[in-house]
Formats: sequence, C-alpha cells, structure tokens
Amino acid sequence: MADGINTLGFDVDVRHVYPCNVIPFHGVASQDRLNRLKDSLSADGWNGTPIVVYDNLALGGAHRIAAARDLDIDVPVIDIEDLIHAAGEDPTDYDIQTREDAIEALGVVPGISEFA
Repeated sequence: MADGINTLGFDVDVRHVYPCNVIPFHGVASQDRLNRLKDSLSADGWNGTPIVVYDNLALGGAHRIAAARDLDIDVPVIDIEDLIHAAGEDPTDYDIQTREDAIEALGVVPGISEFA
C-alpha cells in the first residue's frame, strides 16, 4: 500500500491530484452509484485502488472521479507507464496513442481489472 491506497502489491508512485485535473473517459451513468460513492468517500475517505491515467485521461473510475469532484477531495492516480514498468515490462515497447492502446497495454499487468 502507498499512502493507505491499495496498489495490489505493485511498487508504484501514487500521486494525489485535484479531481478537475483528471479527465474521465465518460460521464456519470448512475446517479445512485455516484451518491453511494460520495457517502462512502465522506465517511471513510478513498479506499481501494487508484485511478490509472494516461496523460491525465482516466482509463476507468468516472463515478469515483465525479464523487471526488463533488466532495472536493484529491484523486489518487497511477501513471500507466509506471504500472507497466512495475509489471516487469518496458513501457516504451507500447505505442500508446489512444485509450484503446492504453487498455491493450494494460493487459500485461496481472490483476489490472482491480484498477478499472
């Protein structure tokens, strides 16, 4: 764990950024889910995994980002390159230009579904 955040055992740097600096891939699909996350964040803080980002574009976690924005709390993020490197791969072997490229590259990281 880094700063109380679950990194699934990977030795990676977790940055805490203002939520407006993280761009979710899609909007909020469920207001109920957003409300539950806000209740949880208010009561317990950020529990679970950080958001994986590529150039500040989130590869998942749109509801968690929206909840953090509403509550004005920082979002823990991990850069995709750091995660690929921690999995024993060379990030420069991957030509990441789009979100789809990033998701494909993440396939080399064991347990990556936990970050989505």
